[in-house]
Amino acid sequence: MRISGTPPPHFSLPHPTLRLEFRLVVEDAIRIAWVRIRRMELVEFDLASADEDTITQKLHEVLVDEVYNSGQVGGFDDNVMQIGTREAKFRNFNRKSLKKMPDLHVAMIGRGNVLRSQDGIFIECKPIDRKHTAGVHYCEKGIIRFIRGDYAWAMTTAMMVGYASDGYDIDPKLVDALNKSTSIVTESMPVVCPDSQTILFCDQTFVSRHKRNFQYVETGEQAPSIELRHLWLWPAAEVGVVSVYCPSHDSIGETRGFREVDNGWNTWGALAYIFPNPSARALICDSTVLNHRHHGPAEGREISIPSSVAGAATAVGHTTCILRVSHSTSVKPRQSGSRPERAAGGVRAISRTEL
Repeated sequence: MRISGTPPPHFSLPHPTLRLEFRLVVEDAIRIAWVRIRRMELVEFDLASADEDTITQKLHEVLVDEVYNSGQVGGFDDNVMQIGTREAKFRNFNRKSLKKMPDLHVAMIGRGNVLRSQDGIFIECKPIDRKHTAGVHYCEKGIIRFIRGDYAWAMTTAMMVGYASDGYDIDPKLVDALNKSTSIVTESMPVVCPDSQTILFCDQTFVSRHKRNFQYVETGEQAPSIELRHLWLWPAAEVGVVSVYCPSHDSIGETRGFREVDNGWNTWGALAYIFPNPSARALICDSTVLNHRHHGPAEGREISIPSSVAGAATAVGHTTCILRVSHSTSVKPRQSGSRPERAAGGVRAISRTEL
């Protein structure tokens, strides 16, 4: 039953579900921002000693100042979406609290039939480590806020970002925590989103679904379940890569297979990498690679890697670590009733006509 005296809403509850492409664009932008933050560790930012607020503040700054409107992620611009201030205040579902502050919020431009102040992608960020467990911290202080109508109460999807320490993976850590939770009813456990990607320092996105425990004040209807997308980022100092090349001083006679080598920046780089076509194009156009060439725009004088590093192969290898090296989907403006198409070029792009 609708509360007496409350006028019928001029918007639908819940809001129309945001298309997957929008969510993928935001996730890609966060991945690119995170890779940039990892590069900053070399000169100005120490992730190992940073707390949750410091990391999230830096993530917001890089998203806004370096990734948004930069063209690095198609659709992550002011033609399609808008990034709010960090920890902006929103009201909860029944107006009893006016100071709910999700860590990040991305609004979509041009969405109709929605309550604009409560529309968009609401993002909560949490560390996951021995002091901040997946159960007590990530679930009971993070996910629960979407369940009880603090955040994204008008939406059917939202997002969790985790800063996951070494040894903490969504499966089994988050899966086990959700199985044990008595306050969160999980309808579907986290599974990999096949449309998401993984790059260095970033996992693929996992998707789970949970029941919500409140009714809409405006209509008296039960809020539907919410889909949560989980993107876990890796702040660990040590991240490995697989090389198809083994120099003679690292080989073990006639032994076949892979072995662990821990030489840091003294590791010899691979002579060959395998790329999807779009990623290869991004690599050879990247400023780090161009400026490292002896006859490039900067004649080899400008390269943002440690001074001890030398050699074109190393520069390419370093750049490989900081670029997206997997396929991404591009979306053309669609006609009514048509399905999204893959466009040439490999950059995920969204047109406002798709809203």
